[in-house]
Amino acid sequence: MKRIFELRPSFSRYAAVWDVNKVFDYFRQKCDVSDLSLKELSERLTTLLLLLSGQQSQTIHLLSIASMELSPTRCVFQVKEKVKQSRVGYHIAPIVYEEYPKEPALCILMHIKEYIKRTQKLRDPELSQLLISYVKPNKPVSRETIARWCKNVLKSAGIDTKRFSCHSTRAVSTSSAAEKSGDIDKIISSVGWSNAKLFRHFIRNLWNKPLTWVRSF
Repeated sequence: MKRIFELRPSFSRYAAVWDVNKVFDYFRQKCDVSDLSLKELSERLTTLLLLLSGQQSQTIHLLSIASMELSPTRCVFQVKEKVKQSRVGYHIAPIVYEEYPKEPALCILMHIKEYIKRTQKLRDPELSQLLISYVKPNKPVSRETIARWCKNVLKSAGIDTKRFSCHSTRAVSTSSAAEKSGDIDKIISSVGWSNAKLFRHFIRNLWNKPLTWVRSF
């Protein structure tokens, strides 16, 4: 099976990626997270969780308050269940989100803290999944709901959602990181790649198509 994966790896289907600044500019229209409705907060937090980690909705779906370490400057999630990248001898590294006080509209820690505060009384104490429905009965959401929330944000930000799905956030996140940073090991760790060879193959696969940034006007 390992040999099959190496010969036919599952790489991104996107030959072009959208400009992440379109989403960030959309978020900047409402800078104060306390002014957001719970629906807006849920969708924005979900999108930031995806974009700032390079993870897929199946992984974000597993984020748990019980496995979360929240400090004034960072939030660390331990993913204890199996994900797509899991195999014998390898499991996804902790997902770390850093504060970004320079821009509250983009600071994921502010979104996480506000979200936990708002949903505290809505939660079933026996359930610890981070993301829950913003409508009653406020149950933990599915990965499909997470993908839909992200797609709602992309559409509102002017991204062509007929062309790009929630899954495209992974390609956007990793390609943006590769352009802006030479620290391959850090990128690999953050998005769950097991080695530099596969990551470089993934990025080269995008760039050789060639990679273009899609802007919506």
